[in-house]
Amino acid sequence: MHPKEYSVNREFNFFAVSFDEELSGIYGGLLERQTEFVAHCISVILSLYSMKSQPPKSVPILAHSMGGIVAKGLFTVPWFDPDSVHLIITMATPHLQPILPFDWMMVDFYDEISKVWKTELIQHVVLISIYGDHKDFQVPSRISRVESNNSINSA
Repeated sequence: MHPKEYSVNREFNFFAVSFDEELSGIYGGLLERQTEFVAHCISVILSLYSMKSQPPKSVPILAHSMGGIVAKGLFTVPWFDPDSVHLIITMATPHLQPILPFDWMMVDFYDEISKVWKTELIQHVVLISIYGDHKDFQVPSRISRVESNNSINSA
């Protein structure tokens, strides 16, 4: 008896967005621009597969620090298709409040995210937050936890 041979024709592509060390953790004015840029990137990425027989309908997001806030902020962009993201994994992201709330734009951005993440618009999104323990002084665990029905926290 010979083992069956399976032919698996799968692609694994990944794309990275770099904000070139922009200080979005300090100046909230950058967050809206970065979020719109990422929303545009997701649209372009999905369009690359439009000719496939079974094109993907969403992309998973892996984000670090303020990139996690940008990922959550996607759902505040009026023209963004909320079905294009179903999974967000964040690492060391200050979900509950900015580390240093220097300006009103940062506080407003967090407020807008908070409003949207309490709606049914994001009901299909799984959010996983990975963060350090009590020894992480830069992004403490108390501000990295996520409280929603579709969230998983891991220290």
